Amino acid sequence: MNKDEEPEDLEKPEEVIDDIVFRLDELHEKFVETSANIGYARDAIQSVRPVWERLGNSETTDPDAMYLYKTNYKFLLLFRDEVRAYQEMATPIFGLFNNTAGTASTFVSATGTTDVFIGNVADYAPSDFLVFLTPNQHEIYTKRFMAFDEALGKTYQEIWEVLYGTRADPERAALYLIRQSFDHLFDKFAPDDEVRKSPFWTLKKGDKPEQVWRDEKIQYAAFSHVKDKSRSETILASSKHMLSVYQALNRAHERKNINRAKARQALEEMRSFLEDWANAIGL
Repeated sequence: MNKDEEPEDLEKPEEVIDDIVFRLDELHEKFVETSANIGYARDAIQSVRPVWERLGNSETTDPDAMYLYKTNYKFLLLFRDEVRAYQEMATPIFGLFNNTAGTASTFVSATGTTDVFIGNVADYAPSDFLVFLTPNQHEIYTKRFMAFDEALGKTYQEIWEVLYGTRADPERAALYLIRQSFDHLFDKFAPDDEVRKSPFWTLKKGDKPEQVWRDEKIQYAAFSHVKDKSRSETILASSKHMLSVYQALNRAHERKNINRAKARQALEEMRSFLEDWANAIGL
């Protein structure tokens, strides 16, 4: 924009973005740590339930034992009151912070529109930091996968949760989960026994002659479950690239730091493949 039209003390847009990212990152760190502590507290309390069930059904005349039971039972009631109070305080805060994802998504879309109208390709360096879906998009496909197979849906849901809800190497965990989603989907639509009966399978050389390769499962799935022939051929045409992306996902197992930008690129491409297949099959 024309700098003559702006006050000299006006912050640059990129400085405002940097400040928002910094503040959201600090909040994210605190919420992740808090979430882990809440999860621990939940599991710790759950773990002693059988003990208290047994104690409640036991009989004793020992005054010390009865005193301990009553004291700790009172402690349990007070802890529940504490948790209830925290829950009541946190609920509106969670609602407010959940809105940040939608607001950010809206701003990203608005940024694209603004760039179309006044953007200049000169001296432009695009960001290599991909955003993996929006909350609404992810929820839509999570529900579709969940309706088809609960385990698949939960695995797909975890991709979003670990990518944006953790801080220790989130891309590695998300790569592993989306790879599992891929395998789960094709195991459902192309079981090994069925693929071996099809013309898409060939006997292998070596010590694993009965092995079924992924490209064979893909061909079987396309032939057997995609009703539209032209759609089937289109989706098969992208299978080689899909398998290349799958190999990129295997790098999540490498014992070294992974490139975050490349990892997100692989996640985005595989996410697109999975959703494309879901649409083609009619999940």
